[in-house]
Amino acid sequence: AKNVIVEYYSATAPTTGSNLPLISQNSGLCLSAVNSAEGTQLEQVTCNGSTLQQWDVTTEGSGYYLTNADTGMVADDSGQSLTAGAEIIDWVKNGGSNQQWTFKSTGQGYYNIVNVYSGLCLDVEGASTASGALIDQWTCNGQTNQEWKQ
Repeated sequence: AKNVIVEYYSATAPTTGSNLPLISQNSGLCLSAVNSAEGTQLEQVTCNGSTLQQWDVTTEGSGYYLTNADTGMVADDSGQSLTAGAEIIDWVKNGGSNQQWTFKSTGQGYYNIVNVYSGLCLDVEGASTASGALIDQWTCNGQTNQEWKQ
């Protein structure tokens, strides 16, 4: 019999069907909706267990929806932008590919979260480590401000 080596350190798919935080590798802060107003740009904030910081990842189309546990809205590439630096907002789910994301493992349980429509990565603006920093999309570049874990 052959010996089989199984490596557990790098998950290949996100956990679905649970409200879990998404934590930035760069800052250690949580992806958060700000309030229940549709169109509000997402932020990273100090993790505190709030439902504004919990995301239900569900399979949809060619990716996943990230549905906020508090607002019931999803992470959305605002205006179906193809531009690096465009806002990521909380928006009512409508089936658009600009609301769908793929998870690409970067190792150690972290992922790049890539918008299906734009092909750009979920990104903390300016690689900020401050609570309240805004979330945008940016060209995937291997930086830790584009790496997230559940």
